[in-house]
Amino acid sequence: MGRPSLPTKSFNIASDELESARYCAKEQGVSLNKYLRLAVLEKNRGVVQGLETRDALDDIRATVRESETRNAMALESLMADLRAEQSAALQANEELVVKTLQAFSQFLAQQEPVALAPTKQPATKAASRGPVANPAFLPPKPY
Repeated sequence: MGRPSLPTKSFNIASDELESARYCAKEQGVSLNKYLRLAVLEKNRGVVQGLETRDALDDIRATVRESETRNAMALESLMADLRAEQSAALQANEELVVKTLQAFSQFLAQQEPVALAPTKQPATKAASRGPVANPAFLPPKPY
C-alpha cells in the first residue's frame, strides 16, 4: 500500500519572491516547502475572509439602499402632507380676507347714510349781530 497522493497545485513564483520566501522560511526555522504551504493557506484564508467581507458589505449596501428608499418615501409623504396643510392654510386665509372685506364693506355702507345726510345747523342769534369770524381763518394768538 502506498501513501495516498494529496492534491497538488502548482504556481509560479518570481525568482526575487522565491529568494524572499527562502529568507523568511530560514528566519522562522521551517522548510521552504512548509513556508510556501503556510503562505498558500494564509492566502486562501484571506480570500475566504475577503469573500465573507464582500458578502457582509453587500448586505450592508442592500440595507442602506432599503433605508434610503424608506426615507425617500417618508420624505415624499411628509412633503405631500405639508403641501396639503399649506393649501388649507392659504384657503383659510383667503376666506378670512373675503370675510374681512365683506364686513368692512358693510361697515362703510352703514356709515355712508350718516355722512350723506345733511346736518342741521342750529339757528344762532349771532347771525343778527353781524358776521362771525371762522376760527380756522383767525390769525394765531401771540403768547
